[in-house]
Amino acid sequence: MTEQQADELADALGDLPLALAQAAGLIASTGMPVRLFLTMLSDHALRALEQGRAAGYPVPLAGSISLSLQRLTETDPVALAMVRVCALLAPEPVPVEWFLNPPPERRPPALRSVDAARLFAAASVLGELGLARPGPEGLLLHRLTQAVITTP
Repeated sequence: MTEQQADELADALGDLPLALAQAAGLIASTGMPVRLFLTMLSDHALRALEQGRAAGYPVPLAGSISLSLQRLTETDPVALAMVRVCALLAPEPVPVEWFLNPPPERRPPALRSVDAARLFAAASVLGELGLARPGPEGLLLHRLTQAVITTP
């Protein structure tokens, strides 16, 4: 792969190390042209992120995200609702307090009876699982995580 192709690949994957390792492994092991992988990523992000494995990781990036979502389904419905809402919004940070703005009856069911402390605790869980990065401006989802979550 040329340096320009590597730069294009890194840019398309948002410099996410696991995604880069996975893509490089797939490209190396299959001989898939970088341009074809980039097209597949653009057209069908989830399918592209299900292919190949990075050395030292038991599942592809999409599988890792799916496992984290499954864990949240079982352990933290508030965090799950938050990350699903964030995934539907623009790739800008979503302030955690934003989830308190709509009246309870207009919030997703899991968010109807939560307070700020519970929301920030859920934001922390999302950070620990690598699904979002909590920060002073809000929760930020990587665009690949967003793509996996929003793909039906």
